[in-house]
Amino acid sequence: MVTIAGGDRLDRHKITLSPQRWVVLGCIIFAIIVPISYYYYLRIVAIYAQFYGHPASSIDIYSLDNWLGPLIRNIVEKGEYRACYDGPDATVVAQPSTIGICWSAARMPVEPLFASFVALFSRSLLTYVMLKNLLVFSILFGAVFFVVRDRSINRTVFVGLLLILFLNPIHLSVGMQAAAEESYLIGLAPLGLALSLLQVEQAANKNALTYSGIGFVSALLPMTKSSGVFPALGLSLMWLTTVRPNRRAGAIPLGIVLAVLMSWGGFIYFKTGTFAFLNTTSSLNGYNLYHGNSPFFAKYYPTYHMDEAVPEYNVTRPLVDEWDHNRYFYDLAKSYAIEHPAGTAQAVVLKLYSALFKVTPEIKGTTAGPGNLRYWPYIAGLLVGKVLMWGALIIAIRKIIVVHSAGGINAISRSPDALGALLFGGFFATYLMPFVAGFVLYRHITPLLATSIIYLLWVAGNPELAHNAGQAR
Repeated sequence: MVTIAGGDRLDRHKITLSPQRWVVLGCIIFAIIVPISYYYYLRIVAIYAQFYGHPASSIDIYSLDNWLGPLIRNIVEKGEYRACYDGPDATVVAQPSTIGICWSAARMPVEPLFASFVALFSRSLLTYVMLKNLLVFSILFGAVFFVVRDRSINRTVFVGLLLILFLNPIHLSVGMQAAAEESYLIGLAPLGLALSLLQVEQAANKNALTYSGIGFVSALLPMTKSSGVFPALGLSLMWLTTVRPNRRAGAIPLGIVLAVLMSWGGFIYFKTGTFAFLNTTSSLNGYNLYHGNSPFFAKYYPTYHMDEAVPEYNVTRPLVDEWDHNRYFYDLAKSYAIEHPAGTAQAVVLKLYSALFKVTPEIKGTTAGPGNLRYWPYIAGLLVGKVLMWGALIIAIRKIIVVHSAGGINAISRSPDALGALLFGGFFATYLMPFVAGFVLYRHITPLLATSIIYLLWVAGNPELAHNAGQAR
């Protein structure tokens, strides 16, 4: 039995974690993550070896697909953030229309720069997978620490949510991928919300360091995946407009996010002659926008991955460079959306269904389908994750409605519960927006599932702390 923080009563069903318990908990989690990482490394190598037709021993960090491997090689060997996909590199490109084109703005920098740093010491794919997974799940563990460290929580709830967060087959499947940006966002997105929820209870504190941390992590979202610009700006603007006692401090996250976006845009202008906040493979840009707004969408989606439709795309002219490629497919998507409003509306409904309700992963090539045993753990993981996601959304909406009904709109910024719910709801909506414009895959939603669990952990903490924090204002 332990003492509940903020009271003298003993309750054997609640726990507060001492520093020693956090260390032990971290060691247990990472002792589990390492062998699971090795298992996923073997799967990745087997898939790549089958795809390339090369021996597994020849697969290394330069073999990564989705525009990543050749870019890493050029960064390491030439010091150049640019890669051209022709010759042997053409085999790593899923889209035939990209062959022969050089790209600088295809990938946001976090993943290729970290992979390039690893490649300076070792080209081993095992080394990269291990280090990346330890980094990502350390960040996720940090998010748990920030939302639970000063709160007491029901032992059963804490252990159950922690097991789902770290061992959900969907979280592991996405978090341990070698070339997907979501494998980083599954740690960064929950950390961004966790730091914001931490500051909710300390909003009277003018600690610029915490606000800077929120801004830095928020800026890493779009620097990892371009669609992260919406939750990054959303979180930053909510701090600016709702934390009224410290509006100057609340402006720090927005300032950092804008500075980072401007810096990236300037870099891309220097490399390509075009200023761009984001990249050419965003859900709101070119090829991926056309994926979700084309005459082929309803034929494949949501059962199949949209890459399965690529052979039916008919490129009618040579594409000169990455921006010409971007404009070509953007214009096709725009024309389709304007000329087929009913089809576009139906597509939006399908995307929302996929994001909010669908619990079956997309089928791509020879990947897991109903006849594969791996398919069913994915369904179970998505089902559990989306039940918790809906639970978090319902709790957040209810808290906002209750506080608003009692004291109006101004009461929300004075209530830690309501402000935390608003931050979570705003993060959820802004994260989802670009995928509804483009297309939604189960891996796109996985960071939201993890973020929902972080919010539930925060809600499950001792309500006395939130009450006391509200009085401190």
